[in-house]
Amino acid sequence: MHARGRRTALAVTTATALAACAAYALATAADARAQAPGADGRIHFTVDDERDLPDARPGDGTCAAPAPDGRCTLRAAFDEAGASGQPTTIALPAGLYTLNLNRGAAPPVAGPAYAGLYVPSGADVRLEGAGAAVTVIRLGLALSETRMIIVAESARLDVTGATLRAAGAHSAIQTYGRLTVADAVLSGCSPCTSVVSVDFDGTLAMTRTVVADNKVDTVLFLWGSAVVVSSTFQHNVVASQVLYAYGAARFEASAIIGNEFAMLTSWGGGGGHVQLHHSTVADNVIRLWDFGGAPMFGSGPLTLEHTTIAGNRATAERGPMVLFRSDRLAITASIVADNGTLGDVYIPSAGCIVPTIVSHGDSVVDQSSCADPARGDRVVADADLGPLVDAGGPT
Repeated sequence: MHARGRRTALAVTTATALAACAAYALATAADARAQAPGADGRIHFTVDDERDLPDARPGDGTCAAPAPDGRCTLRAAFDEAGASGQPTTIALPAGLYTLNLNRGAAPPVAGPAYAGLYVPSGADVRLEGAGAAVTVIRLGLALSETRMIIVAESARLDVTGATLRAAGAHSAIQTYGRLTVADAVLSGCSPCTSVVSVDFDGTLAMTRTVVADNKVDTVLFLWGSAVVVSSTFQHNVVASQVLYAYGAARFEASAIIGNEFAMLTSWGGGGGHVQLHHSTVADNVIRLWDFGGAPMFGSGPLTLEHTTIAGNRATAERGPMVLFRSDRLAITASIVADNGTLGDVYIPSAGCIVPTIVSHGDSVVDQSSCADPARGDRVVADADLGPLVDAGGPT
């Protein structure tokens, strides 16, 4: 072999060896950074890179995107959490995190192709932002079938302290498992099929969360069940219903105000009992014509307890508003008043068209069809309600 050829071969061999050494060094460094469960029994990752990059080696215990820097991205943290089989907490500092990939690591970590982020079956993930005002996750893809986050069956996801903006997606979150959302904002989902979709066997627990400024077909699509506490639904434009309830839904100390929708609730025919406790439904506009009027609450059992339904309007061309077209209404210590149509002439609501009304008394209503005076309800011409104001509470 000529000397020049020997030198070239030696250079190639040396370069290959150096590359192997570098790869080994990166792998060794990653292994050294592999996380062991903390005192709470959970793996803890802190995201330190706003880019959308997958994990280099899902399941190795390290949140690290591919070389050269190997930093921890949001997607890498989800990939690692899904592959590790360990309960995982992901700390997400203040920042804007844009999801541009609709697929990260190889299946089953990444899930279906239309998943932005994926929590696979058996995984337990907590996503802890620094606060909804400063930690924002947005979808950079305008794909109508994309779900920003999918939670698989038998999986759990807890989201706190973050804003989710899923513009152009099918939905912000679709869950087949257990989903908890707290101290968060769900906004900017436009146009979307739903903000949150809860499938069969899935559950949603929402606390101190604002769902606002979305343009969707349905806000909450429930095949499973939901409990909503101290949360606000505001300034959403909804083509169909705010709540589709095949499963049961319970609202506690929550407000549904200033929205535009075809119907507030509709019933899917399952066990979809809708309950509103210590809540307010006010200043909404209804734009659906149905059965000679604009129904606010559709079919299915409905319970009102210490709840105010007031100041809601149907557009004049839709005819008189029908407040309740439910199969069964149970009402306790609630106010139902000042609901009717928009336009030059105010037309009071048509009241309640309900086969069975069970009153537990102490309600104030301006429609006799929604009350039982024998139980202590007061039917009044004017409930003398003031305008809706911010009283400083959580909703």
